[in-house]
Amino acid sequence: MFNQVGDLGERYPELLADGEGGKIALHALAGGLAAEATGGDFRTGAAAAGAKVSAKLAMPWVRARRWR
Repeated sequence: MFNQVGDLGERYPELLADGEGGKIALHALAGGLAAEATGGDFRTGAAAAGAKVSAKLAMPWVRARRWR
């Protein structure tokens, strides 16, 4: 499911570019749906997926400043 969100980003880069809110929101939605499908809490899954994408996007910025 998450790969399909990435595929949508490649198909519609003007709407779902890396670091844009739309792509993060779609990943959060996918995380929430995956959590619900496996018996978990939608909000927790959505928050975890959204945070993961945000952290992944922030890593090059952090590494460039040599923060550890």
